[in-house]
Amino acid sequence: MKKVLLAAVAASLLASCGTPTSFVSTWKDPEAKPLAFTKILVVAFVPNEGQRRSAEDQMVANIKKAEAIASYRILSKERMKDADASKAAIEKLNVDGIITMRWLGKEDKLEYVPGTSYYGPSYYQPFWGYYGYATPMMYDPGYYTESQIITLETQIFSFPDEKLIWTGHSQTTDPTSLNDLIDSVALATSKQLIQEGLLQ
Repeated sequence: MKKVLLAAVAASLLASCGTPTSFVSTWKDPEAKPLAFTKILVVAFVPNEGQRRSAEDQMVANIKKAEAIASYRILSKERMKDADASKAAIEKLNVDGIITMRWLGKEDKLEYVPGTSYYGPSYYQPFWGYYGYATPMMYDPGYYTESQIITLETQIFSFPDEKLIWTGHSQTTDPTSLNDLIDSVALATSKQLIQEGLLQ
């Protein structure tokens, strides 16, 4: 059996990635075995062509132990609309795996952070002790924080049998850039695949 050659992310590259991503749902083919891909096509379904290219390039950069190809290099925006032409082009690549990413949406989340509260005894304190206890109640009220949550769908297919092996819906909070978003999703995906026994 081929040595597992898919590395969805290089730990050394992403150790500093601080943007949190978590999976809200995943599915794995019950019969799936550890991934042994040697040549992978990366396809991003995102709002515009510029984002597609950037997202695919960044995911390709995160795949270190297998050959990875960004789909935009063989499939133009117009060609992607033609399923038969796309299939023919992909088949010529002789890939054995496909990773897709699909933009599902963006949510702005507003959260309330309570102010300072202390309910310990206030009696028998000298004035300045009581002052320090009471002042925050007046001058440290709660406040609101706003965060942005990006939801992506990541899927892994074997090829040429086109079989879906794994799918997951992830949420990333406050990515600083598209590259940061993809790095964070790649890291979370790698950890999830290891947890589910698809990466070793």
